[in-house]
Amino acid sequence: MTWLWLLATPASAADLTPAQQALLMLKVVGYDRNRQARGADLVRIGVLGDLHGKSRARARDVHAALEELVASGLTLDGRPVEVVDLLLADDEDLLDALKTAHPNALYVAPAIHHSAGSIAQATREVDVLTFSSDPQAVDDGLAVGLLAESGRAQIIIHLEAARDEGADLPAGLLQLARVVH
Repeated sequence: MTWLWLLATPASAADLTPAQQALLMLKVVGYDRNRQARGADLVRIGVLGDLHGKSRARARDVHAALEELVASGLTLDGRPVEVVDLLLADDEDLLDALKTAHPNALYVAPAIHHSAGSIAQATREVDVLTFSSDPQAVDDGLAVGLLAESGRAQIIIHLEAARDEGADLPAGLLQLARVVH
């Protein structure tokens, strides 16, 4: 499994690279047993950033990394993957954007001005699994953290949040991840 190798690969900086985050996110989405119920013929990944500010650059970098994986022919269970940007000015637009875009998962860029609580509330309403590289966002209720700890890639799963967002993650993945409540 490619992603097991990635977990054992030392991260070169305090954060995972956008490419590492993109690959880990797609692997976790692939393991979600409820993913197929959320999308028909394709897997759609949303990338959330602010219209202005630090989060826009990180969102752009992760979007580009996801697009590179898609361009290489990556599919999940034979379904094509599509990446959509959600660059928003305020919290009120988020639920409408999620209902319009219909993502299966949402990467939330760090330094976004939206609160993790308001993002979680919106994603739970439409069963969208959330990801972030910000450990505080996971503590505040987003479902999956993609982090570097002790120089290694680490998946953090907020189990209650993941379940509230409609995810059903297998025990094997939970054993590899650090599970928080």
